[in-house]
Amino acid sequence: MKSSIPAFAAILLATLAIPMPLCHGEDLSPDEKIAANLGKTEALGKLTLDQKATDVEKLLGAPDSKSKAVHEEGGSGDWVETWKYAKQGIELRMGAQGKKEVKRILLITASPACKLATARGIKIGSTKEEVEKAYKDVKAKDASFAEKDTFVVGSISPGLVFTFKDSKVNGILFGELGD
Repeated sequence: MKSSIPAFAAILLATLAIPMPLCHGEDLSPDEKIAANLGKTEALGKLTLDQKATDVEKLLGAPDSKSKAVHEEGGSGDWVETWKYAKQGIELRMGAQGKKEVKRILLITASPACKLATARGIKIGSTKEEVEKAYKDVKAKDASFAEKDTFVVGSISPGLVFTFKDSKVNGILFGELGD
């Protein structure tokens, strides 16, 4: 099975060029207000943003592979690593403020092998129509940065992005896309 991770990487890189707001509260755009609540209301299966590594391993077991932890000075400043669950079609970007601190989920990437659904019932294989119906109330108003075969919820911090092939979901990104 061909991985669609390179397509996700391209979307992620495109989002990095978008300036993040420096203000909070009343200065947030409608998309940023949606994004602020997204981390509290959305999930992929039982996986949620900011979930501890120990809880992830209880749900999914040990990852097939882990990258070496890297200190990201230009982004969040977190120590981050990638956990891959190839058979389950899941890749997690895990991070912590300190190298020895408990890692937490920063980004969830679901590829075609993933069977988990979002909080609104969308999963790999769902139609574009189903996504639009489920998320029309929180669709990003300004998704000019997105490619044509994507649907963006909220903004990029955190964000929820669905990618499509032949009008069906073939990838889901959920989390801190801008770091």
